[in-house]
Amino acid sequence: MNRKQALQAMAVIGGGTIIGLDLFLSGCKASGAKELNFSPETLALLDQIGEIIIPTTHTPGAKATQIGTFIKTFVSDCYTPQQQQVVMNGIADIDKQANSAYGKKFMQLSVTQQNELLTKLDKEAKTENLSTQGKKDAPPPHYFTLLKQLTVFGYFTSEIGQTEVLDYRPVPGSWNGCVPYKKGEKYFV
Repeated sequence: MNRKQALQAMAVIGGGTIIGLDLFLSGCKASGAKELNFSPETLALLDQIGEIIIPTTHTPGAKATQIGTFIKTFVSDCYTPQQQQVVMNGIADIDKQANSAYGKKFMQLSVTQQNELLTKLDKEAKTENLSTQGKKDAPPPHYFTLLKQLTVFGYFTSEIGQTEVLDYRPVPGSWNGCVPYKKGEKYFV
């Protein structure tokens, strides 16, 4: 199994295909994609959302990987303009939903309130994605699904994800994808 197949398998296990993965792996840029300008506040918001999705435990969380910067780069390079718009509208919607529910912007909420809001968005995303699944000319997935996929993908392909969470074993020489797995071992890359 090569790296591309492994990442695609990870996407399927995680609940679907990661939009833009083929462009990412080929090093190409999406047709019509434009460089998005995320403010420092937007990057902090994405870092905080990532930290709620993958929190710091005995290993660093998503915030430690600067997941906001990864999301910005991936969306800028690998998403079509329509997909980019879904993400940008979604980021704005998070603050609208926070303001509607709690009277504050997302970053001003307590971690418990942030978690409640993201749980609500996750349920909303699953319902919306199921209603459009398999339809011809279906719209892109719900923005929270995209943010969640990018957080998981970015985290586990980062240096921290590879070396501190997964059991990365650098080996000089050629790649051997057929290594025996012993029950109880962490996955290794």
